[in-house]
Amino acid sequence: MSAAPVRRKNQGLDPDDKDDFKPQTPVTMIRPASAAHIRRRGNTPMGTPMTSSLLRGRIALAAMAALGMIGWTAAPAPATVTIGSDLSSAASNVFLACGGFGTCTFVQVTGTNLTAPGDGVIVRYRLRKFATSSNYGTVALRVLRPGGAPGTFTGAGTGSTHTTAGTPVVSEFPAQLPIRAGDQIGINTSSGVPVRSLTGARCALFDPALADGSTAAPNLTCPSNTEVLFNADVEPDCDSDGFGDETQDLDTSSCNPAPPAAPKADGTLTIDANKGKVVKGRKVTLTGQLDVAANESCEPGRQVQIQRRLKSEDDSNFETFETATTEAAGNFTLKVKVKKTYFYRALVGETAACDDETSSSQKVRVQKKKAAQEA
Repeated sequence: MSAAPVRRKNQGLDPDDKDDFKPQTPVTMIRPASAAHIRRRGNTPMGTPMTSSLLRGRIALAAMAALGMIGWTAAPAPATVTIGSDLSSAASNVFLACGGFGTCTFVQVTGTNLTAPGDGVIVRYRLRKFATSSNYGTVALRVLRPGGAPGTFTGAGTGSTHTTAGTPVVSEFPAQLPIRAGDQIGINTSSGVPVRSLTGARCALFDPALADGSTAAPNLTCPSNTEVLFNADVEPDCDSDGFGDETQDLDTSSCNPAPPAAPKADGTLTIDANKGKVVKGRKVTLTGQLDVAANESCEPGRQVQIQRRLKSEDDSNFETFETATTEAAGNFTLKVKVKKTYFYRALVGETAACDDETSSSQKVRVQKKKAAQEA
């Protein structure tokens, strides 16, 4: 990867001006006709002394930035993470332009952290210019995923195209671009980007722009200690629907499901007959108890289904023929007339807090009157 040559700042600039760009060490580039190059802002040719009005404009701009008078956005929501440059201070006197292939892709390789700490959605991004009148053509946010080889990136997403003409010094644009933990943001531009001098920082570029799905290393490097002035807000996307949770997603209910219901209180249900044999047509008293030690409120007022089946049938033939209601302690009583030999059992249905219960069966055998008299 080759580096672009450096054009030194205007020798007529005020040496005491703190915003002046520090000279960089020139290096050799692969393709002089197409390499990224540096030019001073404005239309003043290189080597022409800066006018006093332009110098006063720079001083005024720096003062406005220091006083917070330059257009800026409110602090992001607590769950939002901003990655990229601090845009509160002005750019240096340097503009890095694409090398002649149309749109190029800038990426910060050292210095400023432009890496997403977690999965989410980019909901907005910002780019700082030299002045409100600056026009850097069109820009689009990029998501760049680390490639398999060191120093390589894979194009993993491109946002909508926006224009920088006639916008504030800090241009803010909306976005809706998914990003994964470890992905990095970059910027596509049809013209170039302003930079700031930052020790240890360095940007690089793909010229022409890196296509989504393609993997490559940047083919050009910026001068040393250069920071591209842009950042982006990343919001979580708890339901992975492609919308930022804080400002874009209208429904995040699936991210906070209702807690699992508490287990229903389980107990025991009994049934007993006061007689095991009874003369046909006579009554037998059925008694029982619902005992729910885990939740005694499940005992009183429960409807009990009294079921029966013939002795020749199996349990699948139990049918409800009477009902009873449990008393305060869970007891119930019912008198029934017996005409045939039956197996009896009791059943209570479930409620919101109480489980259903089924008793074991109780046999009541019918005797003919003559057999009962002989007995």
